[in-house]
Amino acid sequence: MEKALIIVDVQKDYFEGGRNELVGAKEATKKIKYLIDAFRAKNEPVIYVKHINNKPGATFFIAGTDGIEVSDLITPESTDLIVEKHSPNSF
Repeated sequence: MEKALIIVDVQKDYFEGGRNELVGAKEATKKIKYLIDAFRAKNEPVIYVKHINNKPGATFFIAGTDGIEVSDLITPESTDLIVEKHSPNSF
């Protein structure tokens, strides 16, 4: 059975200086980085899901802003898949 690590909405707007900073985002990302390293060590896929909010009046994850990019703490590699979504529910 093949596994994949799915990372959802770990984007710059949730971090210090972003439009919707979350408490503990940096600490949570350290744990995510640990999982990424474990999956890459086994050549298992890493998938990032990015929210891009196209709704009028959106206050964060706005298309064309730096806030939609994946956090610099877990920069995707060229072999990783990046999926874009336009509503809050990834599933």
